[in-house]
Amino acid sequence: MEILRYLWIVGLSLALCACSSDGMPVQELPSDESGEYVSVDLSVNIPDLMSAPTRGIIGDKPGSGLKLTLLEFSKGTDGANSFLTNIYKAETSSATNVDNGGLLNFKVTLMKTSEPRVLHLLVAEDFVNCDYGSEANLLPRLTVGGSGYQSEAYWGKVIFDNGYATAADMDGNATLLPEVEKKLTGVPVIRNFSRVTVRESLDNFELYGFVIVNVPTSGTIVPWNQSDLSTPNLLGGADGKSMLSYPEIGDSYSGYTPATAAFDNQESEVKSWTDGNVTTSPFTQADKYIYEHPFESGRHTYVIIKGVYNRSGTPTYYKIDLGYNDENYSFHYYNLIRNISYNVSINGVSAAGAATVAEAIDGVSYNNISADVKTGSMLNVSDGQNMLIVSNTNNVFVKSSDTFRLTYQYIMDVTGANSVDNSKVRAVGLAEGDVIKSFSETEEGEFKVITITPNEPTAVTKIQSFKIVDGNGLERTISLVLRVPWDFSDYIFQEGKNNEPQGSDSQNISSSAGDAFTFYFNLPDGIPESVFPLQFKIEANPQCIENNPIGTLAVSTGESLFTPGTPAISYIKTVSWQEYLYKYGAGDGNDVDVNVSNPNHTVRCRFRTISTGTGIVNVAVYNPYFNMGNTSFTRR
Repeated sequence: MEILRYLWIVGLSLALCACSSDGMPVQELPSDESGEYVSVDLSVNIPDLMSAPTRGIIGDKPGSGLKLTLLEFSKGTDGANSFLTNIYKAETSSATNVDNGGLLNFKVTLMKTSEPRVLHLLVAEDFVNCDYGSEANLLPRLTVGGSGYQSEAYWGKVIFDNGYATAADMDGNATLLPEVEKKLTGVPVIRNFSRVTVRESLDNFELYGFVIVNVPTSGTIVPWNQSDLSTPNLLGGADGKSMLSYPEIGDSYSGYTPATAAFDNQESEVKSWTDGNVTTSPFTQADKYIYEHPFESGRHTYVIIKGVYNRSGTPTYYKIDLGYNDENYSFHYYNLIRNISYNVSINGVSAAGAATVAEAIDGVSYNNISADVKTGSMLNVSDGQNMLIVSNTNNVFVKSSDTFRLTYQYIMDVTGANSVDNSKVRAVGLAEGDVIKSFSETEEGEFKVITITPNEPTAVTKIQSFKIVDGNGLERTISLVLRVPWDFSDYIFQEGKNNEPQGSDSQNISSSAGDAFTFYFNLPDGIPESVFPLQFKIEANPQCIENNPIGTLAVSTGESLFTPGTPAISYIKTVSWQEYLYKYGAGDGNDVDVNVSNPNHTVRCRFRTISTGTGIVNVAVYNPYFNMGNTSFTRR
């Protein structure tokens, strides 16, 4: 297991549950000569942070000088019926700044009892004091942290169904149970914070750093399920002492933010950040740490990336939501749970981001930065019992007169009755906005229909989305893009079959038949991932070319791009999102090399001549989202 780097911040104060003069007295370390107490050596073990499976004081290792407090409760039916019986302060027996997996050793003196007991082990920068009460009343109020600083804490729990000792004999002596020291050896304790990392290794992007927006200022020492008044089970593995992964935790625990927590890096504050008004840039590549935060739709936690695209020298900003696509390609936000590492891997950037932090925050999560985002273009999705069908998952508007007509249908019991019930499905997030000027919803037979009219497009790409959902987790995201048509650029024709243009000779092609040549053109930056794959229709006039079999062109027939109403042969080039971002590998293959970026978004089309001849050959390139492309080459 990897030993994680330790980040240490000094000068932190600690805000724990308030002390009270009439609270539960703290048990110091009395002599055990009376036989009522017994001294026990104990040790705790801090496991590594687990990684969330993904499209950030405090550090990865425990700090020095940590103290252990043990809160002892009676064992009731739930947290509301389990009450505090003792508070013990442990003596530190060894240094606490150990690696993950190492043992922190303490000694504690427990009051002997044969009654069932629950010990909560709280490791923090100071001892914990609190008033008398139940688990449900006390544990959610034990917090650390505060505005402007973070403080680490760790928690573990051990249950003693028979107490620590046998019942007293006739002489009044109680015997320590042999299981006590065993249970108190290597007790796993869980850190009360999570980590966010951002990594990239791209040729066309330089990461300056990142910040987290909406960061809780405090966190509970103890994880708490308010729904059933209990602490969650976050440990598993063969020994029951390893932190569960995010999928293993699943719906059993979503995290807990104390009611008293405020938030740092709120949107209103972060929007004001510029390179000119921040003395020390908050955008750093260092891992970030954050207390638990269940997803909140009105205040969710997300990442703003700062970086330079394509060596432009000008930093721009990108917004990335912390979430994942499930097996049905539906996006879900992560709950930020303690002791989980949320790792953002930037695996593709296709354009510069927003010019300011504010623009990045106000926009949607950037579609021109790919961070383990999977496509959601499947038209049908089923859970094995019901099926949701949509006619499209994306549309690009290039004129305000364009309309988009989406039809959808919900089929129940696909393996049996196969009945349509569209009352079970609805549109969420469908509203006027950056793209949508107006919309209507109607029904046609067994389908629901949404008709959308867009705003006036500009040269700035606008993106808007909504979802078609049922009540059982099936959903499809509909992505809409608005802008004036894009333009092709840098047309090049060269003899041969190279993956990219070679040398300066271009536009001149052999006059012989059967000779290979390659047509290249570039696409602009900033085309959203949602519109891919893109198909381009290529036609020559006169028709003296054909597709080279080693390439990826498909033959098509239809109306000529040059003479409407006249039939002609054309060739279809399909470009994937990966081909937009990366260059082809060496040789004649058609696979891209994800280690080599395609900064100019060059499209490669392999042809060969089919007849002899000289003169100019005109070539047209068409896609409905682009202005018509017109170029030519010369046969000599």
